[in-house]
Order: sequence, then structure tokens, then C-alpha cells
Amino acid sequence: MYYVFIGKKQFLLLATDYANADAYSRRLSVREEHLTRARVAKEKGFIIAGGAILAPELNVEGSAEGTMVGSLIIFEAENEEQIRKEIEQDPYVINKVWERYEIWPFKM
Repeated sequence: MYYVFIGKKQFLLLATDYANADAYSRRLSVREEHLTRARVAKEKGFIIAGGAILAPELNVEGSAEGTMVGSLIIFEAENEEQIRKEIEQDPYVINKVWERYEIWPFKM
């Protein structure tokens, strides 16, 4: 038996933060705005899951888990371009938190 999936596909976004001295403070300054957008996208089914990538060896401001140094997000979208359009409007891109990101086809 063969299955044909029509419509939306899953994609994984892997983003890494800038590594300069004020990168972490930039992340924190726009984090709530970024998370608000992410919650809305999750409610609409555009985001499946996501979270911060942690560097345990970097311990800024007493974080027991480690410092946030990037993000991983799983999307469900028609195509990669739909994701890129949204990401380019994200506060982490606009405010130079994410230095670079990659989008990969993905399957959960």
C-alpha cells in the first residue's frame, strides 16, 4: 500500500544566534514578542513544536540549564517559501538574534 500526502509538509528550522557580546541581551529583549508570535502560529497549526537550543557550558545570568544559543522549530506548511516569509518577519531575525538559519524537509 502506498500513501500520497497532499498539501502540507513538515519542515525543521535550525537557527543559530550571533555570538557577539550583546547577542544574549538582544535575545532576551525581544523574546516575549517572539514567543507571542510563536504561540499564535502554533494555535493555527503552522508550528508543531519548538524551543531554544542550550549551551550548558555557557551559563549566563545563573541559568541552570545553560544559555540559549539558537532555536529549533518544526513547521507544517505548504512549502519552504511560506516559512521563509514568516521567519523574515520574526523579531529574532529583525533584531539580529539569529545569525543564520536553515530549513530542512522533515518528518515526525
